Amino acid sequence: EENAASLRSRAPERLIELSGFSDVEGICRVDAAEDRFALVEESLHTTPEAIEAYWKAAFVASSQAGSIGVQGTLENREALRQLTRGVDAVVHCAGAVRGVTHAQFDRVNVHGTAALAQAAREQTRPPRFLALSSLAAREPHLSAYAASKRRAEDALSAGAGDMDWAAFRPPAVYGPGDRELLPLFRSMARGWAPIPGAAEAR
Repeated sequence: EENAASLRSRAPERLIELSGFSDVEGICRVDAAEDRFALVEESLHTTPEAIEAYWKAAFVASSQAGSIGVQGTLENREALRQLTRGVDAVVHCAGAVRGVTHAQFDRVNVHGTAALAQAAREQTRPPRFLALSSLAAREPHLSAYAASKRRAEDALSAGAGDMDWAAFRPPAVYGPGDRELLPLFRSMARGWAPIPGAAEAR
């Protein structure tokens, strides 16, 4: 089985770990440039059969891209240790965007971020850590999602120790293969563009 050391021998410049992909296209697209690790978070809303089929396709895609796929979830400490071993940087993109309760969002966004940060911090040479947060984190009272993103940043700040870290707050994340914003773009293509709030609030 390949590990970080063997992967580094092929790409000595840098080794970057990326967590969180919602589709196989994402693995192919992101990993085509250089060797990386990829942890794919299992969805809460899918069947065991769908998960198995997804993993098979994901590992084929990551292998073709020259990367190593690490199967697991953000609750699997051993997978997280394997994922962060020997990497130069962690780009943490895994996150829950669907849910109702604080607990549903916190499971991935807060506890998952804290667990991955701990695994990275405990490495012999801790990597730099970039967490994909959300602009919603600046107003945690707005929703359970917003609150979870702010708590994730707080958890990272509290648990990073001497590890270099940063949290990036984009207003939205979309691209090829994305389904979350597809209804909005379809609406705009038909000539309907919702503009919430007063003009002076934007």
